[in-house]
Amino acid sequence: ALRAGQWTALHQMSDADLRAGVTESDFAKGMATAPGTTGIVDAVAGTPTVTTSAAGVTYANVPIHLAYSGAPAKDGTLVLIMNGTDWKVFTVK
Repeated sequence: ALRAGQWTALHQMSDADLRAGVTESDFAKGMATAPGTTGIVDAVAGTPTVTTSAAGVTYANVPIHLAYSGAPAKDGTLVLIMNGTDWKVFTVK
């Protein structure tokens, strides 16, 4: 979804708080013009590290590498949260 710029699909994969806080349409419009999201030509995910907090919340930190057209590549971390039996996008660092 990230590589293809499918922002509505990314919104649907997000956690319930994000989806409740911003409409799919507004999310897609914002992501389409957000710094760091335009010109993505490749996105590669590494091996996730899964941890569970003392409160029982399970997270996965996934290293990501984004390649851009005409701009330097960037590395970051995609943070997922377990929501029932599904992983949801929590944030990107």
